[in-house]
Amino acid sequence: MAKAEAQAKAKADPKAAQACLAKGNRYHLEGQYQLSLREYKRALELYEKLSKNAAYHLNVGVVFYDDGQFEKSLDCFRKSLSIKPRNAMAHCNIGNVLKMQGKLEAALKEYRLSYELSKKNVIGHTSIAQSPKGATSMETVTVERNSWNGLVGCLISLDLLEEALDETNTKLSNGSDNFDALCLKVLVLAKLKREDSKECEQAVCKVLEHYYHSQETIKSQRGNNSQSKDKFAFDLDDEKRHLF
Repeated sequence: MAKAEAQAKAKADPKAAQACLAKGNRYHLEGQYQLSLREYKRALELYEKLSKNAAYHLNVGVVFYDDGQFEKSLDCFRKSLSIKPRNAMAHCNIGNVLKMQGKLEAALKEYRLSYELSKKNVIGHTSIAQSPKGATSMETVTVERNSWNGLVGCLISLDLLEEALDETNTKLSNGSDNFDALCLKVLVLAKLKREDSKECEQAVCKVLEHYYHSQETIKSQRGNNSQSKDKFAFDLDDEKRHLF
């Protein structure tokens, strides 16, 4: 047993594995999912310790998800949770899969867990290159946003409209004009046949204010940027690709 472990350790090549992971990430971004999965598999063969890395399984799960292999992605996300319980990213991703499968009540449970954990900064990581010390503030905000949107989306799909409205009002109760919450509030009020209410009118006005402000900001940034319009758009997308 000790001899086998020694041989495995001798064969381990973390640097080569990291190179495979980098290729896997690149192929994933390019939409070449089978090539991405091939590189992740090679990385694991080169460095077996990755089998105990929660982020590794998250990454592979995301590739399976984007490739439409939902059961395999679910297995990966659950494996990640088994290694690192109370992982907001894993719960959110599981919620995404269950929602795609039409299992809305189960998805709702996962989104709730993810949202509560993300508020406590118990995020997890989608990239094994990230620091194990904790998630960045951007990751925290993104996972919290995605899980909350998923939560409210499930409530709406399940026709739990009053509960969905309560969620949006809670989100807006701290005085901030959260754009997602405003948009979802308008949707819920419309489904409740309250689109002519003063409450809905106020929410619509704030949504429009957000929209016009964002357009002016984008125009200003493009005006100060010597790069092309397409390059600017690519930069925005590139930031989003690293957050699931």
